[in-house]
Amino acid sequence: MPRVSRLSQEQRRQAALSRSRARYEQNASQIRARNSQHIANVRDNNPNIREESRVQDSIARAQRRRSERVRNLERIRDAQAHSTRREDSEERREEQLRNTADHASRRTNQEIRSVERIQDAARHSNRRQDPEIRSAERIQDAARHANRQQALDYRVSERARDMEARATRRQDSEERRQEQLRNTAEHSTRRTIPEFRIPERIRDMDARAIRREDPEERRREQLRNTAEHSTRRTIAEFRIPERIRDMDARAIRREDPEERRREQLRNTAGHSTRRTIPEFRIPERIRDMDARAIRREDPEERRREQLRNTAGHSTRRTIPEFRIPERIRDMDARAIRREDPEERRREQLRNTAQHSTRRANPEYRNPERVRDAAARAIRREDTEERRQEQVQNTADHASRRNNPEFRIQERIRDAAVRAAHREDPEERAREQERNTGEHRQRRRNSEDRQRERERDANNRRATRRNPIARTQEQRINTSQRRETRQQRRIREEQIRQMAEERLINFRMDPQNRLDASQRQSQRNMDARAQLSEDELDQEREQQRNRIRATARDLYQRSIKEGPTEICICCGGTWFRSQHRGSPHSHGMYWLAGAPKLEDAENTEQVINFIDRFITTNGDDPELQEVIQYQRHKHSASCIRELRGQEFCRFNMPYPPMPETLILHPIEEDEPLEFFNVEDPNMLLLTENNSQLFLLRLLPSTKAKEQHIAKLLCILKEASSELPYMLDVAGPLAHQDFSF
Repeated sequence: MPRVSRLSQEQRRQAALSRSRARYEQNASQIRARNSQHIANVRDNNPNIREESRVQDSIARAQRRRSERVRNLERIRDAQAHSTRREDSEERREEQLRNTADHASRRTNQEIRSVERIQDAARHSNRRQDPEIRSAERIQDAARHANRQQALDYRVSERARDMEARATRRQDSEERRQEQLRNTAEHSTRRTIPEFRIPERIRDMDARAIRREDPEERRREQLRNTAEHSTRRTIAEFRIPERIRDMDARAIRREDPEERRREQLRNTAGHSTRRTIPEFRIPERIRDMDARAIRREDPEERRREQLRNTAGHSTRRTIPEFRIPERIRDMDARAIRREDPEERRREQLRNTAQHSTRRANPEYRNPERVRDAAARAIRREDTEERRQEQVQNTADHASRRNNPEFRIQERIRDAAVRAAHREDPEERAREQERNTGEHRQRRRNSEDRQRERERDANNRRATRRNPIARTQEQRINTSQRRETRQQRRIREEQIRQMAEERLINFRMDPQNRLDASQRQSQRNMDARAQLSEDELDQEREQQRNRIRATARDLYQRSIKEGPTEICICCGGTWFRSQHRGSPHSHGMYWLAGAPKLEDAENTEQVINFIDRFITTNGDDPELQEVIQYQRHKHSASCIRELRGQEFCRFNMPYPPMPETLILHPIEEDEPLEFFNVEDPNMLLLTENNSQLFLLRLLPSTKAKEQHIAKLLCILKEASSELPYMLDVAGPLAHQDFSF
């Protein structure tokens, strides 16, 4: 007996819902992490989805932030995340750069800058109430002022402000006296410091140079200085410090490259003159050696000497006559030194340290890479060398990838390099071709193909568990299908237009149309030639029936209905107009008092009645205003060219008959002699109609000789209906038809 549950349907539903919630809470963290990773991947791959997600997140966040509790929790989380990020020095530096840029952008607004200044002034006043903060601020201000003083523009503007303020204060005599006392005491104290005394001397020298630009002032100064200097140099305590000062002044002057160059030229000229004397040259060498030995005891002096020697050596090495012998000497000396193992080890350590230092400079590192790449390419031309290199590189790379830090950095580098390569469309196309080829090669293996399908199915199944991703996928699929259908329709329309253009271009060529017409005429002639007399009679009867049916349908559609269109100007009724040209009527009219054509006796009466309403004379002034709305002319579709001359393929205009004629049907038992060629009316009728018929057939032919023969064949087929055309076509066979 089956077990009956004592729980109601609602209780069972609540229990199932509780179990589902409990199972979801157990895996909530994994589900959230998986959904977050999937959403991040989708956003990275599709910019449109990323932008839509940002908008949705902003709207949802704005909705949540309406609650004070949510807003406080969000502030706490943001503060903790911000503190965690700022522990990274690189992240903190980037944040400072962003804040600086944002603050600079905001300060371009005058209102924001004014409000910010007021707020800063209030906060600064509150902070300066603390003595420690005020003392620290003074120290910071002093340091910043010292840094700003190094800029010439700031220093000049500050001096101008100080001079204006000082001039204002010195207008008070008591203030001026106190300032003099303070300046004297401060100056005496500051001159005991070499860092102050030397710049002061430089300033005094600049001011003195400005004064000496006046020739009179310079002459008076020279006289004073000469007298004072002669007096002071008699004292040894003055002469020795003077020499020291001169040496310092000379060192300062030599910091100017132009001044140093002029001094070197003067010294070189004087020294060259003195060295021609042996009594001066030998003692000079001894003095130079002693002075150089003393100077080299100072490490700083020795370093500067090495720099000078290096620069001079680099200049000399640009001369091949000096560079080649030097290389030979250096190679011999180095070979002798490297015979000692200890010396060789020390040389290797020095070379390694120097190479590491030089590689820190990009200007050296890039050319070195080029050289190494060229040398490596030459070595890899050897198959054995290339194999050994591959084995060594594989082993080194496998060892380095055991380090997680190296593996992560390698992935980041590879991703950056791949992104840089893919910016080039050609490189991206080649990569896609390689990936396509590799993927196609892997899919040839049934096991790999099956594993790939399972992975794709699992990934897609996991993705579609997320409602957002499923909705986005459906939207993408719908858009792709819509775009595919649109592309298919566009492609079909393009193919149709191309086919129409080809057909139009083909038909625009007169020769192509002529050839097509000839082929169709030949096919029709071949088909008629294969028919028997009974079949020809049957075909003619069918043609007559089709014509009668067409006329009957036309009568039932238009004539029987009567005029169905109303004129907007006069209110009269009209027949339905054609699809081309001006509105006009094709129909039959019953006129009151019209004569009836019963036999040949009242033919003249009917002709006179017709001539009262119908005419081919277009020069009548009364008709000009009417016929201007219905006038036919040649167009590009009817003009043809044959033998260098243009003609209308419809042989328009048709030549009008000189008078109105009514043709009565021929009785079956009436003999052919009824057509009297001597009758002028009958002769005119025969020639006009026959020649007109012949001329309309000739333009569709290619050559006169061939078409005349075809024409005779056609006329012979129609001999049962128009036997008199043979008499007219005979003379035309000997005429030259030129159109």
